[in-house]
Amino acid sequence: MVTPQGGILSPILSNIYLHEFDEYMEGIISEYGSTIKDITKRNPAHDKITRRIQYLRDKYSKKKVPHEITNEIEALIKERSNMPARHPNGNRVRYVRYADD
Repeated sequence: MVTPQGGILSPILSNIYLHEFDEYMEGIISEYGSTIKDITKRNPAHDKITRRIQYLRDKYSKKKVPHEITNEIEALIKERSNMPARHPNGNRVRYVRYADD
């Protein structure tokens, strides 16, 4: 649809035309969007490894760290890097119709 820019009918015609698109997007949001606030949840396995690493670092922070402990911490960090920190729990779908005057 072509309307003259700056014409008095331009905003009205655009709103009429885009109203159907707004309704379509509301349908998409209600169909695919999640109603829950947090769309991800923490990974308990990742948290367990993080707590173990922190425990070992705190325990040996003032002392000389044994070689075995250093190896364990490095192995835990490597294992943790291969897993996600959060699991998806839903979808966030947003739509904003914005026009700058």
